[in-house]
Amino acid sequence: MIKTYLLKPENSSVKSFYGKAIVTVYSDGTADLKSYETTVCRISATGEFIRFWNGYSATTARHINEFRMQHGLTALTKKEWLEIPVTEQNMVTELIRLQSEYNRLTA
Repeated sequence: MIKTYLLKPENSSVKSFYGKAIVTVYSDGTADLKSYETTVCRISATGEFIRFWNGYSATTARHINEFRMQHGLTALTKKEWLEIPVTEQNMVTELIRLQSEYNRLTA
């Protein structure tokens, strides 16, 4: 099952992310964070944090840190974020994973 929801601040002083942070959770437990229409990172089913976005902004950093904390990881400083290597999303791997998910759901 694929579940998509708006990320809500639970560990922050802000009241809302105003619909700008969206989490997608796949049946295997993998969770992706989309901030301002860009998929910025993933937490795999095994708990590995994967960085996809090569940028930095204070607002997106708040989204990322909230996402991490809600998944049992610690918040990152700007320096720590920038030190994480950027992983290019392998489109073939993603398509295979999504096809598998679709097949499971429609079986």
